[in-house]
Order: sequence, then C-alpha cells, then structure tokens
Amino acid sequence: MCIRDRAGMGTYVRVALPECLGVLLEELGFDLLMVFAAMMEDSTPIVAAMSIGISLYGFPYFIMAGVSEACTARIGNALGRDDIPSARRSAQCSFLLVLPAVLVFVGLYALAGSVIVKLYTSDSGASSHAVVALRWIAVATCCDVPFVLLTLGVLTGLGDTTTTALCRLLTLCVVGPTAYWLGIVRGGGIAGLWQGSVSYTHLTLPTKRIV
Repeated sequence: MCIRDRAGMGTYVRVALPECLGVLLEELGFDLLMVFAAMMEDSTPIVAAMSIGISLYGFPYFIMAGVSEACTARIGNALGRDDIPSARRSAQCSFLLVLPAVLVFVGLYALAGSVIVKLYTSDSGASSHAVVALRWIAVATCCDVPFVLLTLGVLTGLGDTTTTALCRLLTLCVVGPTAYWLGIVRGGGIAGLWQGSVSYTHLTLPTKRIV
C-alpha cells in the first residue's frame, strides 16, 4: 500500500507541479502589464485604467477557466476508460459552450465600455484610458481567452501539464516584450499594452492533438 501511495504521489506531483508553475507564469503576465503601465508618463490614470481592465478581463476569463476545468475532468475520465470518441466530443462541446458567453462579453466591452467603466471610477482620465483598454479586452475575450484556456484544459485532461506550462512560458516571453514595444517604445499607451497581451493566439494549435 505504501509503495502504491508513493507511486501515486509521484504521479500527482508530476502532473501538478507544471500546472502550478503555469498558473504562476500566467499571473506574472498581468503583473508585467501593471509594471509597464507604471513606467509611462502621467502613469496614475493609466495604472488605474489597467487595474479596471484586468478586473473586467477576469469576468470572462474565469467563466472560461471553469469550462476548461470541466473539460479537463471529462477528458481525463474518458481517457481513463479508453473512450477516445467521448474525449473528442468533450473537447468539441467545450469549445461550443463558451461561444455564447464570449459574444455577450465582447458586445458589452466593445459597445458599452463607457457605461461599464463609470461603475468603477468617475475620474475622466482613468475612464478614457479604461474605455480604450476595454476595446482590446473585447478582442482578447474573443480570441485568446476561450481558445487558449480550452487548449490548456484539453492538454491537462490528457495529463500533459508540461506542455501547458511551456505554452504559458512562451506566452510570457511573447507578451512581455511585445507589450513593452507597442505600449512604451512605440508610444501606444494602454492600447499598446493590451495589443501585446493578445499577440499569442497561435498557442491554440496544440488542440489539434485531440480535436
């Protein structure tokens, strides 16, 4: 029993450790955006707007994360009973399930950004920056949030958490320099920072392994 427990713990650590590292890397990406916002001229309203943007980005993000976790569980269970068709159906249904939520948030952020921002601040400077940020957050919600998260859910369901961690590491390596170049070097401001954050949608390609 002890030997089996040790073997099970080793499997658990092998699966969990890359996933923990991946989540840490993902959070570092948002921290970098805040640091870059603080480096800009007249940074106070930009940092406030970035904080609002990250908060609003979180609403669709965590909905998609929930679907991703469900996708992980269903695919893992299907593979455990050697039911490959069910695993494929779970992956495909998860993609279809997120589309209505994506469309709702994209519409709200793109068309009603000024109204939503007023719920957070009455400062005109922060509001104007936040409205610009929301337009790019709408793009992020439409592109990388559902598909990248579900990609990671599919891979985690396959037990391949090392690939998910590498995807997140690649994300950080792309987003950091791109956001800095577009936002600060090119003078794109908060729009440039968020443009950098949506520059890695090609990371969805690993889903082809199962879909």
